[in-house]
Amino acid sequence: MLIDQSLVVPDVQGKILIIKGKSLDKKADAFTALMRILADTEAVIYIPHTLVSIIIGAKGRTINHIKKDSQCDIFVNQQLQGLPLCSIQLKTANPR
Repeated sequence: MLIDQSLVVPDVQGKILIIKGKSLDKKADAFTALMRILADTEAVIYIPHTLVSIIIGAKGRTINHIKKDSQCDIFVNQQLQGLPLCSIQLKTANPR
C-alpha cells in the first residue's frame, strides 16, 4: 500500500493523498486507519460515481461499518456537475 502525497491541485487547500493499491479492501483499511490517526479532522474524497453503491453497500451496511470503524460522520454528495465523480465528506465524529 502506498500513500502518494505529491499531487498538487490549484485552489485546493490542505494535503491531497492518493491511496494506491489493487485491493479495494486494503484501500478501505488504509483510509480507515488514516481517519483514526487524524483527530478533529475533515476530509473530502472523490470517487467515480459508479462506486457510490459499493461505498454505501446493501441496506447501508458498508457505509455504516466504515462509520463505526472510523468514528467518522460520512456524507455522500451528488455527482459533480460535468464530471464522473462524487465527493464524500468525512469528519471525525468523536475527536480523541
